[in-house]
Amino acid sequence: MSDTFVSTRVGNLVVVEATEEREHESIVYRCKCDCGNHIKRSRRHLNAALKAGAMSNCGCNYHNRQQLIGHKFGLLTILAWAEEAEVPSYICDCDCGKTGVIVPLSRIKGSKNPSCGCYTKIVKEANFSQNISGKRFGNLVAIQALEKRNWRYRVWLCQCDCGNTREATVGELNSSNTKSCGLDCVIRRKERFKYRATAADAEHRNKYFKIRELLLKQIPVAQIKRELHVGESPVQHIKNELIAEGLLKPN
Repeated sequence: MSDTFVSTRVGNLVVVEATEEREHESIVYRCKCDCGNHIKRSRRHLNAALKAGAMSNCGCNYHNRQQLIGHKFGLLTILAWAEEAEVPSYICDCDCGKTGVIVPLSRIKGSKNPSCGCYTKIVKEANFSQNISGKRFGNLVAIQALEKRNWRYRVWLCQCDCGNTREATVGELNSSNTKSCGLDCVIRRKERFKYRATAADAEHRNKYFKIRELLLKQIPVAQIKRELHVGESPVQHIKNELIAEGLLKPN
């Protein structure tokens, strides 16, 4: 007489045949999992799973594996479970064009932008080719891309507000770690702001108006520096003020 329990589906398991084994006086069946593995389960165990609506399997977590198939994570589209992989992995297609790539589950679930490995390259290329011409970073303005690179970033020539230039990478500028041409720039900025109309020091205040007067007379900056014994930074700063006020034309 045939066993009517054979061919019964319990979650991911299908009952194949009864064995001679018994477990707590319950018949033990050989079952086939949807993943392809075979496992033995007692009828008592299987009936309990049926009653509870539990997702019984061989331990492969097949149901959860199947849930990811067809879904997209980052640049990856999951196609199938990689049965022969040494670590839990999926077979995926990547947006970069690679197909059938085996990607560990840990990378799919643990990365912000899962890919076949191309994402890092994409980021590097984007950082290298990023156009920041004219963009301000603190006291620096990017003026020209150079044929240099530092690791994954292109090096740019930048103009500092103090008049100096400095080479810096896109990464250094975007991170805000580089905002000026360096220590010398700080010294120049301190000197530049000594000479202003509201300076507490009368000598600095008088030099400010004298520099303005000489600039309006079209006296060269180099000559003003020599005559008043001041640095180039304050002279250029006051010159920029006059240009902004419309009293002096840009060179």
